[in-house]
Amino acid sequence: MPNKAKGRKRAARNGAASRRRSDVVRELEGVSWYVGCPHSGKTTAASVHARWFREKFGVPVVVVDSEETEDFRGLAHCAPRELPELVWKAKQSVAVKPGSVADVDAVAEAVRAGKDVVLLVDEASLWLSNRRCSEALLRVLRTTQHCRVRVLLTTQHFSGDIPQAALACAPDLYLFRTTSPRALDVLSRHFSIDAEQARTLEKHHYLAQRTSF
Repeated sequence: MPNKAKGRKRAARNGAASRRRSDVVRELEGVSWYVGCPHSGKTTAASVHARWFREKFGVPVVVVDSEETEDFRGLAHCAPRELPELVWKAKQSVAVKPGSVADVDAVAEAVRAGKDVVLLVDEASLWLSNRRCSEALLRVLRTTQHCRVRVLLTTQHFSGDIPQAALACAPDLYLFRTTSPRALDVLSRHFSIDAEQARTLEKHHYLAQRTSF
């Protein structure tokens, strides 16, 4: 059996996101960040991984569709108050287009109460910054094992604006092309990354690094 160091090295190699199911961890609980420039493929990869979790664990997916992206057009959209009926009673995967932090708080509170779900937050920096922060979403990140929730977060802006509490939960990282010096600096302080490699990744290719248990 390959040792852990070799396994991590293989996981860090470039690979097409849509074909990298082996990079998805095997537990439902936990946190994954998908970081990269616009159109680098991070949201597509997060969507693929969310479907993988749904199929493997038989749980629905709730998407916070911050920017109404193409990846989530096929999902029924609903208001946060409709989540208990649609997600936990009907077992339906849905998306919510939030208009405020209060909407994100309502989604996160429903997830904490309902449990056994995949939560995908697109462009999470809109709701996790020092200027505008969903405290309910932070609570979910800190308690995924208790809530039996897998949280997948995408962002273009992985910078000092993201609260430390959102990075202190031993997240897994899927790093797509990233060119911002500030983002690369923050990433280098929290993860072992090759900045030059991160700058030159092809579309839909990423570096994967796991820090979860």
